[in-house]
Amino acid sequence: NIREEFSTNPPLAGAYQPKKHDLCAAKFVDDQWYRAKVEKVGPSDVQVLYIDYGNRATVPKTKLGSLPSSFHTAPGYARLYNMALMRFPSDEELSSQGIQALKEDLLDKTVKINVEYKNGNDIFVSVHLGDEDIGKGLVQDGLFLVDRKGGRKFAKMMKDYEEAQTSAKKHHLNIWRYGDITDDDAREFGLGAPQPAR
Repeated sequence: NIREEFSTNPPLAGAYQPKKHDLCAAKFVDDQWYRAKVEKVGPSDVQVLYIDYGNRATVPKTKLGSLPSSFHTAPGYARLYNMALMRFPSDEELSSQGIQALKEDLLDKTVKINVEYKNGNDIFVSVHLGDEDIGKGLVQDGLFLVDRKGGRKFAKMMKDYEEAQTSAKKHHLNIWRYGDITDDDAREFGLGAPQPAR
């Protein structure tokens, strides 16, 4: 256990010099040590990714230490996944509403993840709480847009998501409260129209 290791052999403040991509030990706001990866080094602070939890923080260099080699072997336990068939609206405020709703639906809950497809190193999943498809629910609540994908494999899921989005539009929920926000609608009113070549 990393905490036991550092309680018996605490790192010396300033003894560790962080370098980008290093694995190190970093204290979190709870004043406990966790495994972290250095993402950016500043003059006095370092941006780290806590590899076993997936959160990021800016930490003073004095709260970093060398990670004992016995803690290097296990890969990080946190994994980055993308929600399948969903995308953010282009408006930042509307996107933040969707993120907040996603957090409320997922944090501190046991969910099932199904890998739907991959695109390079990106993994796209559907997330289920019991029989409920969280992504479809967020689309139906008007918090996300459907990201259309082709292929027979996605036909049923795509149809379900499209119907959820149509329902949200019809009831003017959240991102749809003022009407259609998609690019097609914007072009109809002269916004985002392609500029003529000169």
